[in-house]
Amino acid sequence: MNGLLLSLTYALFLFTRTAYLQPGFVSKTKAEFRKVKEKGKGRITPSKMPRSTIGHSQSKIFYPFLGEDDEQRNVAQAEIKELTKHTGKNLKGYLPKDQVEEVKRIEAQEIIEKQAEAVKKDPTLPATLHGNRPARGAMVDKELMVEDEETLRRMEERKQRKKSLGHANTE
Repeated sequence: MNGLLLSLTYALFLFTRTAYLQPGFVSKTKAEFRKVKEKGKGRITPSKMPRSTIGHSQSKIFYPFLGEDDEQRNVAQAEIKELTKHTGKNLKGYLPKDQVEEVKRIEAQEIIEKQAEAVKKDPTLPATLHGNRPARGAMVDKELMVEDEETLRRMEERKQRKKSLGHANTE
């Protein structure tokens, strides 16, 4: 008996779930149904469906509440070529929709790499970009970097002088 009750409950659940997916189904109040019938239009069509449905797709193939926005989007090959021109990557193995996503992912990755390089040059940069005062540690790191650069520059100058003096003595 329990098994029969469970199967009937499940069948009812499936029926109600599929009823929501029917093209003419819209949850409206009785007053709204009366207004539609008074106008002489007894059936509710998808064009009269409320705009607050799930998905907001612009597809002309199926009803907007059944799909996602980008499922039916066609991307022009010229747009893909323009996007992939400067990446230096071969994206022809991807589907057209995925090519655009891959280009965007590559661009985002390049931006992150450029920011990481800028932080390596100036440790106080992240704080100043956000309008904050740099931390003491970042300021110390910057001072140490400046001192290291000066030391390396002086060492290079000494090497250049020794080379020029060594060449002058041998001539």
